[in-house]
Order: sequence, then structure tokens, then C-alpha cells
Amino acid sequence: MERTRSLLVTVDLLNIKQHKRMLIFKETLSTAKLT
Repeated sequence: MERTRSLLVTVDLLNIKQHKRMLIFKETLSTAKLT
């Protein structure tokens, strides 16, 4: 989990826009699973 978190931080530094899009996508998936 820590490794994944580090990767996300790296991606965030490289491309904030793309990272944001990814987070929104993940949130959407999580919401869909809850529904």
C-alpha cells in the first residue's frame, strides 16, 4: 500500500491534472461499488 501511495505522489508531481482525473475516476468506481 505504501508503495502504491508513493507512486501516486510521483504521478501527482509529474502531472497534477492527470492525477486528479485518476482520483476522480477511482472515486467514481468506489461510489459505484457502494451503490
